[in-house]
Amino acid sequence: DGKSWDIGYTLLGTSKDILLKEGNTAIFEKNPINQSEIQPLRKELSSKIEAHKKAVQEKAQELLELILNDREGEPYKKTIIDHLKTMIEGSLEAAKLYGDTNTKAFSSGTVTSKNKAFDSNVLQVLEKEYPNLQNKLFELKRLQLIDAQVGPYALLKEISELYQSVLNEKRLLPIAEFNRLISNAIADQPAPYIYERLGERYESFFIDEFQDTSRLQWNNLQPLLSLAAENAYEEDRGLVFIVGDAKQAIYRWRGGAIGQFLEIAQSRKNPFNVPAQVINLFTNYRSSGAIIQFNNHLFTAISEQLLLNEHQTLYRETSAQETPESKTDKGLVSIRFNEKGDSKSLDNLEGLSDDIQHCLDKGYHYKDFAILVSTHKEGAKVIEYLSAQEPPIPFVSADVLKLGANSAVQALVAAMRYFVDTKNGDAAFDLVRFIEKETNDKHQALKEALQGFDRSKGFENYLRAHGVKIEELKTATAHAFCSTLATTLSMTKEDTAYVGAFLEELYALQLKSITTLSGTLEYWDKISDKSLQLPEHLNAVQIVTIHKSKGLEFEVVFYPFAWKRWGKLNQRQAWLDVSDVTGREKMLLPLKKELIPIREDADKAYQLEEAESLLDEINMLYVALTRAEKGLFIYTESDEPSDTMKFSILFADSLERHYPKFERGMSYFFTGELEEKKKTEEVIDQSMVLNFQPFRLVREGLVKVVSQISESEEQRLGNAFHYFMEEVHTEDDLLNLNSTPSWKIPDDLQEWCFNNAKNILNHQQLSAYYQPGLNAKNEGVLIDNQGNVSIPDRVVFCRDSCTIIDYKTGQKKDEHRKQLDKYESLISEIINADENYSFKKIIVYLRSSAEDLEIIQF
Repeated sequence: DGKSWDIGYTLLGTSKDILLKEGNTAIFEKNPINQSEIQPLRKELSSKIEAHKKAVQEKAQELLELILNDREGEPYKKTIIDHLKTMIEGSLEAAKLYGDTNTKAFSSGTVTSKNKAFDSNVLQVLEKEYPNLQNKLFELKRLQLIDAQVGPYALLKEISELYQSVLNEKRLLPIAEFNRLISNAIADQPAPYIYERLGERYESFFIDEFQDTSRLQWNNLQPLLSLAAENAYEEDRGLVFIVGDAKQAIYRWRGGAIGQFLEIAQSRKNPFNVPAQVINLFTNYRSSGAIIQFNNHLFTAISEQLLLNEHQTLYRETSAQETPESKTDKGLVSIRFNEKGDSKSLDNLEGLSDDIQHCLDKGYHYKDFAILVSTHKEGAKVIEYLSAQEPPIPFVSADVLKLGANSAVQALVAAMRYFVDTKNGDAAFDLVRFIEKETNDKHQALKEALQGFDRSKGFENYLRAHGVKIEELKTATAHAFCSTLATTLSMTKEDTAYVGAFLEELYALQLKSITTLSGTLEYWDKISDKSLQLPEHLNAVQIVTIHKSKGLEFEVVFYPFAWKRWGKLNQRQAWLDVSDVTGREKMLLPLKKELIPIREDADKAYQLEEAESLLDEINMLYVALTRAEKGLFIYTESDEPSDTMKFSILFADSLERHYPKFERGMSYFFTGELEEKKKTEEVIDQSMVLNFQPFRLVREGLVKVVSQISESEEQRLGNAFHYFMEEVHTEDDLLNLNSTPSWKIPDDLQEWCFNNAKNILNHQQLSAYYQPGLNAKNEGVLIDNQGNVSIPDRVVFCRDSCTIIDYKTGQKKDEHRKQLDKYESLISEIINADENYSFKKIIVYLRSSAEDLEIIQF
């Protein structure tokens, strides 16, 4: 059809619409198209399309001849003649043909020139027949849309079956399907039956965030709620408490149905037999006075622009909020009307760094700021802008902190995938891409690295050339595999925090006996979006999407890219009647304006979607502008007044109406003043955190990441030394570590760890426990009957005795002895030791000087 050969994107989008959205699956199942039906159906549609094309061309020829016979067409509007000629030539896809220019000309009487005579009979025929011709063109467009959807639509049946097989294999049930199963199970069943099946009776219900509840969810709840509501009304016991804000309904794309909330809140529809009491909360305890006043003016004015009465009522009657007396004269709202550059320009963010500095001068910290964005693309622009400042402005964002988004972690995962399946070319490519990331000619390096991929040893030889020990990795646990590879590939700089956190995840899995590469990958696929955990008081600007900001509050909010235009539909497909063409009742078709004049169902669907899409955008704006406590900074574009709906024009109109000092053309305006902030707490510098060395602290089942900046010096020394000694069994191991320093140990502690380890291995009381050939275990896991985990540093087994060694860096404490006594008890139980079996316990106290070892034996 002249489009891209790759239909994957279309199939994926349509599949999500049908398989993941409530209600769509049921309609699809009633109207399937089998693959065997594709060709016959498309052949039939092709015949109808050709017939319509011919009819359009013949009618266009007829009308053109009629016009040209009247003074050679001189009195008539040139666009009509041009359009008719275009149709006759067969160019029936031209967008201009679907416009309403000529239709308006007929209705306004401008189809002919005022100063030129014309045949009134010809004009009468044109006025009658041209709209019919236009409708034939629209019907042709409809047939072409249906024809284009037949193939992908039929494939959806195969996709649906494959999707179900995957769900069955993994024993998964999607939420949408779950709600449908509940609906089928309780359909037409009385409340007592449902309570009987539940085995429990509930008198009170509380539903929060009701504006995001789907219709199917609401229908499923109603039988339970109806009994509680009636009891509450008749017997004064029980309660159905529904809470929500329809102005914050921003999850319609996920099934949220704002309409049902508005029906109840505006007393237009009540599913229960008892009256509802509506309580509006008008006082805003979050924001300062200047912010509340600005939003009141803006959203009350916006209510007039909404397309449905219930949407207008919502904003007109509930958007104006009251300000607590203590906040009346406080707060700042700032708006910058920037010249909009191209999409790649950072000029769109002009003034952001100055505004951030202004807030810092008022005593605020970076951690008090949030920059709200609509899309990840906008977030990337903000990150680029903040990083380009001198010095760079510290920031954190959920996407930046995701472990799965880090290139080093991706390389480790790719390596595991390759070792599980050596034919996995994608995994090999991802691994090579990381190894060659510093190479100037990356394409050539990738080509050379992968040349031997199809040969059994070719790619492995490439890995060996980069220090990868293939044979060692093949038998390693997932944790040891990734730890070794991280050291080999020098993931020691900006990736340290991410790799360390990733290894912590693998170690936690190891405690659950998940040690194989395949088992680890299966688990990782479920948690790959897990984020790096940072200290609570990290001093960095937060970059947050508006969706994730809902329900949150920030002292100062910066809202860039506030220049939304309308015109696009958020949900661009609808179930439309195709019974006259395909023999099926409905198909999921694109919503096009061309369908409106000829199909009533398309007209209704389009008008509703247009109204709801507009409300979606206004609600997003509302959420963004109501997150701020003390300061709100908005960055929009400069615009002249027009009929086009844009945020920038709405801002300017509201300011002009309510703020006398504002004048059109201003590039900057503010109202109120940002109050000074008193210093109340210490904050942690972001640069220290993103480069911290992570250490595992595993004691009594506790697994956590401890950073240099939040631990005591004793803890820091202890964590480093425990990591250092994990792989040390003999003096040879120690020498290997000295020649290849561990990435897990801070540079300033490498020598301290080595010297202490050397003193231990050479100490007359200890050297016997670090000889080759011993049956010894470092960091062995002991689990008691309650599932509690203990991990002694080193255990050495002999025929009838066992020696337990633990390293400590702090002061001597009685619990240290008790800890080793517990280790003895657990080991004794595990090996079923008899009364002749003996235990020796040794605590090695490390000090800041390697020569000051203190050894306690008991």
